[in-house]
Amino acid sequence: PTGGRILFGGVDVRDMDVSDLRSRIAYASQRTMVLEDTVYANIAMGSDVSREEAEEACRLTMFSEVLERMPDGLDTVMARGGMNVSGGQKQRLSLARTICRDADVYVFDDCFSALDAKTERTVRENIRRRLEGKTVIMVAQKISTIRDADSIVVMDKGRVVQQGTHEELLETCEIYREIHATQSYAGGGE
Repeated sequence: PTGGRILFGGVDVRDMDVSDLRSRIAYASQRTMVLEDTVYANIAMGSDVSREEAEEACRLTMFSEVLERMPDGLDTVMARGGMNVSGGQKQRLSLARTICRDADVYVFDDCFSALDAKTERTVRENIRRRLEGKTVIMVAQKISTIRDADSIVVMDKGRVVQQGTHEELLETCEIYREIHATQSYAGGGE
């Protein structure tokens, strides 16, 4: 932190071993790294994820729909950079990789942006159930992605503008209302 403190389980992160801290956080980014290796290796990423856990994560993130069309399922070799799948499919692969981790905190960094509305809704609900009781942080530009969050932090130019639930922010935050109106008009809202 550049100011203040960040506590993790009541301990200041500056007092924690960095490796231990990182091992307790699972992260999915908008830009998915895809190795020229099997689907299974891309999900496990060197961890002790079983094939059954990988298959379940694929089911929850709807990547299983992609696997069904792949010649060797989990053993299919991915093209360099994931050139043999779409952007949304890469994001679902990243989500599968992330929810396989046993972590205390899960960070989803705008990694639903390439999913269509129906797929996004289903995957978010599956992830919500899977990670119940865990701390989940979602960074998103689409209100549909975060509207059911316990708390939404609205930022503008790197600064926190307001915090609250979807309903509270619709009443009290002009920036949030503007974003909501634009996205609802464009079909991305409700």
